This record gives sequence, structure tokens and C-alpha cells, in this order.
Amino acid sequence: MKLDNADHYDDFGDELIFWVEISDLPQDIQDEARRIDKKEYNPGCFGMCVCYEAETKNFCLSPDKENTNVYYVNSNGDRVWFKAEMTEDFINEIFAACKKELLKRR
Repeated sequence: MKLDNADHYDDFGDELIFWVEISDLPQDIQDEARRIDKKEYNPGCFGMCVCYEAETKNFCLSPDKENTNVYYVNSNGDRVWFKAEMTEDFINEIFAACKKELLKRR
């Protein structure tokens, strides 16, 4: 997997939710998203959520129900969630990109 962008977030005061754009997902996830959207499949519509807790200054992956951690935004604008294995290095890269974006805007 590859990190593409981490500059979109929602600020709730005590918590920020980053909407991180990712690409190069495992082939089975890409195939399932392609099956869902058929001709309207867009490989640029994958992402993940990262939470930042202001009080503890900690980042964490924000799973959806059933411990899924990446999503595909389908042609209807709905997020379809998947479970993807991630290395610790990739997770740390994502957290660092979010932290960089946070520091840039504060």
C-alpha cells in the first residue's frame, strides 16, 4: 500500500479525524471494489481514517465495524469497508504525515 495524501481532516476540538488517501491496495480488495462499481471503479477512491486525540496527543487507526480499516468510496458516495494487513512502518508513515499536517495548520 502507498500513502497518497493526509491533508483532509475534521476538527471536533478534542479529536481530529484524518481522511487519508491511499493506493496500491491488495489485489483482492481492488477486485472487490471493481466488482462493486463495475465500469465506474476508480482506483483513486481508497482511504483510511486516523484519529488524533488532542488530550493525549496520540494517533490511532480508526476501524469501522467488524475491525475493518480501509475503505473504498463507491460511485454512490458510500464508504465500503475492508480489512487490510498493514506493516508497522506503513502505519508510522501515515501517523507522521498526519502529524506533519496537524503542525502545519496549528
